[in-house]
Amino acid sequence: MREFFAIDIGGTAIKYGIVNQLGEILYSNSTDTEATKGSQHIMNTVIDIINFLKEKNETVKHVGISSAGVIDNNEGKVVYAGYTMPGYSNTSIKEIIEKATNMIVEVENDVNCALLGEKWIGAGKELTDFMMLTVGTGIGGALCINNSIYSGKYFSAGEVGYMKVRGEDFQLKASTQGLINTVKKQLNIENLDGKQVFELAKNNKEVADRVEEFYEYLAEGINNIACVMNPEKIIVGGGITANAEFENMLNKAFMKYVDNIKIKKDLITTAKLGNNAGMVGAIYKFIQ
Repeated sequence: MREFFAIDIGGTAIKYGIVNQLGEILYSNSTDTEATKGSQHIMNTVIDIINFLKEKNETVKHVGISSAGVIDNNEGKVVYAGYTMPGYSNTSIKEIIEKATNMIVEVENDVNCALLGEKWIGAGKELTDFMMLTVGTGIGGALCINNSIYSGKYFSAGEVGYMKVRGEDFQLKASTQGLINTVKKQLNIENLDGKQVFELAKNNKEVADRVEEFYEYLAEGINNIACVMNPEKIIVGGGITANAEFENMLNKAFMKYVDNIKIKKDLITTAKLGNNAGMVGAIYKFIQ
């Protein structure tokens, strides 16, 4: 059975592994992106990862790379990366990695990859028109229209993180990192992650209020998307969805928008592949 290396470059972490032609993850791990160190550092990390994976399976010849940013999937290049990954714009990922590793490389936007993974073997398997939304360092989006990814004229369709919610970027209001930053400022502490925020919210009313606002902002943005796209489903992915209360709390916040121009109450679901959807989708082009 064919196997592939899969790498998912995000603003916070780089996930990597070996995936077979059925979409099964045979091995996975992750490392910090350290995005503030710049593009060359990220590329060197990816090269080191591939060399490590080669030691596990030297017969693999294909690498699927899922990357944050607006991606020209023809050239395998980052057209634009926002403030979450400074200096990453114009990085020629495919050219750099192929030259350094002698592998065959395909590069796609990370949320497009998550969508492809869910469409292939996840929550989007039976859907023809839906949106994939990933909530993490920022917020990313991807569109499936009539069974195909819609990338737009300049590869940036679905970049909903930059749309405005209450006067600010959606991803500043409703990403996991946005929530963490808000609570850090409120409590005047430096080191905090998403899991700790939700633990604090159980016994701290001020933190609980910030978490409730987070769901409100996320629900408001999803309503805006639904009004434009009118999809069958909006699939939400990202590490935060592992929280047992996430789907219930988000749907509770979303209920105020139900029946607004026929928006349905079961519109939102979470990714079946969890945080691995991007890695699985990254190798889907080779399967096709």
